[in-house]
Amino acid sequence: MAENLIDVVGVSKHFGKDQILEDINFSIEKGKTIALVGHNGCGKSTLLRMIAHLTTVSEGKIIHHKKWKITYIPERFPKSDFTAREYVVSMGMLDGLTKEEAKERGSFLFRQFFMDSMADKPMKYLSKGTLQKTAVIQALLTKADILLMDEPLSGQDVESQNIFMAMIQKYVNDGGSVVMSCHEKKLINRLADLVYEIKDRHLKQAVLEDTFLQEYDVLIFEREEESGGGTLPKEVKDAADMVEMNSFHIKIRSSAENSNQIIRLMLSAGFQLREMQNVQE
Repeated sequence: MAENLIDVVGVSKHFGKDQILEDINFSIEKGKTIALVGHNGCGKSTLLRMIAHLTTVSEGKIIHHKKWKITYIPERFPKSDFTAREYVVSMGMLDGLTKEEAKERGSFLFRQFFMDSMADKPMKYLSKGTLQKTAVIQALLTKADILLMDEPLSGQDVESQNIFMAMIQKYVNDGGSVVMSCHEKKLINRLADLVYEIKDRHLKQAVLEDTFLQEYDVLIFEREEESGGGTLPKEVKDAADMVEMNSFHIKIRSSAENSNQIIRLMLSAGFQLREMQNVQE
């Protein structure tokens, strides 16, 4: 039976006389991803902020069944004089990591998101996309029970988007829960178990278009330099439609439904995901 972490019950929100959301009802389940869609200004960000206790509920209630660890990633990230690395390490230490643990985990994630050359620059000089990647890295530094993400792919390049989706897939496979506002169909199709649309202040469940469900993935991996990588797991060979290997890379083609398992197995075996292409036919 699914475990409900948070129940949103009859929630409404207004700012003065302006009604933003009305009678919102849904549940956040363990190990599930919810996508919130709708036009700009419809209330997606407000709903995320209410769940994160960053703004108040006007009517109704949001029930947290335990004191869950929640990490919120805003769409717009504040710039500062801190470097990205200093910020990430500081936040990791606030979350209970030692300084060395935060540095090590942060360095790994900076490499994964191709941010090595940007990590030591002041955040006030970073682009919107790079700031968004910094926010994602900070969120993935420690294991939260629930990730709340507001347009997480905003401003990110294609390679970083693919890495992000792989990381979130692994997080959910490991039992994490996600609620994200987004508009990219590839992200919705890749990650979402449920899709809700906010329209005219109300929330209703949406259905993905069938044309976006017929697809396969091409995954490119390489061995981690520090560990030397590992042996290709037998389960990967069984789940993949095609595997090609050379001295530097491993190319895997699989159905979209098997990609989550393959990525999890490869990351656990000491490989890094360097590219992921979603091909629809």
